[in-house]
Amino acid sequence: MKSLTYLFVVLAVVIVLTLLALEDTGYVLISRAPVEIEISLALFVLVLFLVFVALHLILRFVNRMYTAPRDIGKWQAQKRTERAQISTMRGYAGLIEGDWQKAEKQLTRDLERSPTPLLNYLGASYAAQQQGDVSKRDAYLQDAQAADPRSRVAVQLTQARMQYQNGQLDEALATLQQLYAVAPRNPSVVRLLTDVTRNLGDWNQVTRLLPAARKTGAYTDQELSQHECDAVRQVLSAAAGGEGGAVALQEAWQGLSRSQRKEARLIEIYARQLIDIGDMDRAEKTLRVTIKRNWHRPLVYLYGLVNSSRPSEQFKVAEAWAKLHPAEPELMLTLGRLAVLNKLWGKAESYFETAIAEGDSDEAYTALGELLEQLGEHDKAREIYRRGLQQHGSGVATRLPRVLPESSGEPQPLDGIIKAVPGES
Repeated sequence: MKSLTYLFVVLAVVIVLTLLALEDTGYVLISRAPVEIEISLALFVLVLFLVFVALHLILRFVNRMYTAPRDIGKWQAQKRTERAQISTMRGYAGLIEGDWQKAEKQLTRDLERSPTPLLNYLGASYAAQQQGDVSKRDAYLQDAQAADPRSRVAVQLTQARMQYQNGQLDEALATLQQLYAVAPRNPSVVRLLTDVTRNLGDWNQVTRLLPAARKTGAYTDQELSQHECDAVRQVLSAAAGGEGGAVALQEAWQGLSRSQRKEARLIEIYARQLIDIGDMDRAEKTLRVTIKRNWHRPLVYLYGLVNSSRPSEQFKVAEAWAKLHPAEPELMLTLGRLAVLNKLWGKAESYFETAIAEGDSDEAYTALGELLEQLGEHDKAREIYRRGLQQHGSGVATRLPRVLPESSGEPQPLDGIIKAVPGES
């Protein structure tokens, strides 16, 4: 384009000079004794133009000769950079294809010219791990850190992930603890640290990390709820099963945050542990206070499994709830069980029947059948069992007690009606 422009300019100058020469030839006299030179004006202008063009070309040639080494170096560097970019793309294609040897070879080729050395080293480290070469993986990660010191979090997080995937839990924990000290608000760091801690079984540490996980949004609400329940269950179970018993369980519960101790789903776990170790009065008080503050059906169900030292007062509390929450199947089942504790057979039968009518509860069928059987009403008990089987299939059969022979006329103890705490899934 520039050459064409220059050509048009030259043609325009020639045309103008030609027109001027035709109108007035003129002349130019150059005199320096003893020499005189006389030429036409048009020829003088043309010669002057040609001299200017020649000087321009000579200067350009000299300049190009001077800058040639630098230009050649730039060209070569550009070519090497293009080759490095092609190697990087081929390397990541190898990672996608699962060709680890190809990926590592391509990603480490022309690294000194790669515009993305950090990504090359990280990709090469992953390829090395997939080939089982942990030492080379770590070397690549160190090179990545040296290539871009500002990307420390990205490099160490990648290292921790690969250590975790490789089953190196202790090494991953050490890496993440260092990283957590400098990036405590990074959701990926908090999530991975929590996952590693869970796999190591350090449930006390998990409970301490969960508030940070909540603040950073490391988990969805559903995931966070599940992790919190798992951690609290493990912590309380370990405390209750240890030498300290009830005291250790209470200390573990008090060690949770105040907000955690107010959550109904966590109180449910705590109450189950209290029932398991036989601390019934504390379980009764905990459930009663919580239910009064926040009606929660699983807690109402647990209240019926508590055999406190004041069963009559416990029964009155549950009857008061029935005025505010009439005909709820969990409450009816609880009232039936508490009526059995207080030897109120008629009320127990009535509450169990209401629980069946309101919720088709398999446990209500079983409890009513047991009650009738132990009171000697075997035919009615068999009818209840049959109805329960029709409603819920084989699920009820696993809960059925041993049916007493019809020849036995003596009422049997009613211990089987007060169920043990169901096993947690």
